[in-house]
Amino acid sequence: MIRACVHFFLIGAVALAAQRGYEAWELRERPVELTVKVPAGADDAEVAQLTREAILLSEARRAGWAQTDPVIFERLVANMRFVAPEEARRDAVDLYDEAVKLGMLDSDVVVRKRLLERATQVLGSVPDAQRPTDAQMQAYLDAHAKDFELPARVRFGQVFLSADQRSGSLDRDAEAMAAQLAKTDPAPAAAFRLGDPLLSRRPIALRTTRELDDTYGPGFGDQVAAAPVGRWVGPLRSTFGMHFVKVLEQIRARPPRLEEVRDQVRAEMVREVSRRLANERFEALRRHYELRVVRTGARAER
Repeated sequence: MIRACVHFFLIGAVALAAQRGYEAWELRERPVELTVKVPAGADDAEVAQLTREAILLSEARRAGWAQTDPVIFERLVANMRFVAPEEARRDAVDLYDEAVKLGMLDSDVVVRKRLLERATQVLGSVPDAQRPTDAQMQAYLDAHAKDFELPARVRFGQVFLSADQRSGSLDRDAEAMAAQLAKTDPAPAAAFRLGDPLLSRRPIALRTTRELDDTYGPGFGDQVAAAPVGRWVGPLRSTFGMHFVKVLEQIRARPPRLEEVRDQVRAEMVREVSRRLANERFEALRRHYELRVVRTGARAER
């Protein structure tokens, strides 16, 4: 029972640390001496990245996450059960303690990645006071309207001629189909029967050019978008063969209203604030370190 309570305490500690966020890192009495090991041939960018990771790992360990994170706990327990199957039935906390004694907190790649992931999240955490208001989101949308533009869409019916089924007669059949459609002008709901089977026999619902390209191959969407409304045109080539299309509806691209893209605008603004805070906070952290860069002969495991 006590062991189980310890495990639940670990989970609770992570939640508390997330609530405290970056502020929990700001209290320190004196600079921290830190040695950063980098490969002998590392360039400036790699040295900067390894230095950043070393500082974040230092802060993560200083915050006690190596001892309180449930993902790390489960990882080290799993490691011990793998390397010592005969010990698999031992209490999980005992196995964790044994893994710590063996140095796995420092040597395990998954533990390192987990600590860096959590430290990066905390570094870029955005407090409620800095989250955008509706007025700020509207101003941002006005300034970046093109980035959130609702794309043009088109709805159409089609007659499809399969390149696989008509490999020897595709061009000839397409010429005959063009003449037939021009003469009879069939309704799209019935015209599909003149051609070969396709995934969708009904008129295609409103789609963007990108969605059409994803379905039929590059360039198909632009071909459909350029077609006039209400008249059979073709053949248009796709990955699968030839298509005759009758556009039934076209909706032009337009700037969105905030209520249509509120989540996207908010997410982008929060990302920008997060990046700014992460950079500012890291520079503040770095000033509290006395760094010593040591070049080694081998590349560090990342």
